[in-house]
Amino acid sequence: GPAAALPAAAAQEPVLETRMTAAAFFDVDGTLLAGNVVSYYVRLRTFDMPRLRRALWTAGFALTVPWWFGLDKRSRAAFQRAFYRNYRHIAPAELERRARAHFERHMAPRLYPGALRRLREHQARGDQVVLVTGSLRVLVAPLAEHVGATALLAPDLRQANGVFTGELEGEPLAAGRKADAVTDFVRRHGFDAAHCHAYADSLDDVPMLRRVGRAAVVDPSRALRRVAAREGWEILSWRHW
Repeated sequence: GPAAALPAAAAQEPVLETRMTAAAFFDVDGTLLAGNVVSYYVRLRTFDMPRLRRALWTAGFALTVPWWFGLDKRSRAAFQRAFYRNYRHIAPAELERRARAHFERHMAPRLYPGALRRLREHQARGDQVVLVTGSLRVLVAPLAEHVGATALLAPDLRQANGVFTGELEGEPLAAGRKADAVTDFVRRHGFDAAHCHAYADSLDDVPMLRRVGRAAVVDPSRALRRVAAREGWEILSWRHW
């Protein structure tokens, strides 16, 4: 069930219990639930729009989706930098309000039961559950609270004059940078990477998966399935059970 809200500092630097001996790192979009940063933005942007205006705005935005898709294929980090500029001029409190409602309406119902079962298994044996995602922290924080994650590794938006600037604080969390975030967390908290787990669904996450001793791919593409078979990683399907 939902856990008590973690303050930002606690989400980044949790107080570890001595019983925790390993960490399980879960990617979010496509791994824990059905979702992606583009669909999140569309729902958040049209949150309070009347039905007709929402339909017109969505139709117009849809024309840009192929370009965003192509940019993501070329570089997920470049995609994140460019796409998150859409959030400029939004007040943090307003985005947080919308994000919490968005989680209840759209994210919670799309959690994969199989993913949640695996996550609970890790918690039951004392592993620390860490969500690691390129999605914005403000959007994923309600999910982290809901599943009782002990840490959330996610990018933050820069603020100025009471609104978001559309620029990220630091580097996008993608590919090698995402892998480094996992390695940094493991070292900082004294875990043995060989005993840690990681779950992800994208080729972009292969560097992260290689940083732990027990990796698993979730509903992989053909290319990712080949990598998993070569590396000896577990192959899971959570979309259908």
